[in-house]
Parts: sequence; structure tokens; C-alpha cells
Amino acid sequence: RSFERTPCACSEQFAWQRAYFYDHQNHPCKPQAALIAYREFRKRWPTSERIKYVQGRIEELERQIVRK
Repeated sequence: RSFERTPCACSEQFAWQRAYFYDHQNHPCKPQAALIAYREFRKRWPTSERIKYVQGRIEELERQIVRK
């Protein structure tokens, strides 16, 4: 039998913390790691209450990376 795993709130919280950490650490800044983490968060939790913030950060990080 095939069982579909549903993400639990604790894994959503962990994914959020990871993305936020990569985005907001001071040294060294890791915008590419943050972008990957935010994209994964958006993919797994598209209805999260944080999705508007996540989408905004994805757009900003994409602009930053293109400028470099």
C-alpha cells in the first residue's frame, strides 16, 4: 500500500526556521541557500500563513542574485 505523508506543523516550523536563518544570518550572508529554502517551503506549504512573506523574499533574493 502507498501512504502519502502529510507534513506536520513541526516540520513546517523547522523549514521556516531554516529559510529564515539562511536569509538573516550576518556572516556570511547566504542568499542562494535562503532562496532554495524559501522555494522548498513554498512548494511544501503553499497555504501557510507565511506564504506572502516567503513569496516576497523569493522575489527580492532573485533580484539580488541577478544583480551580482
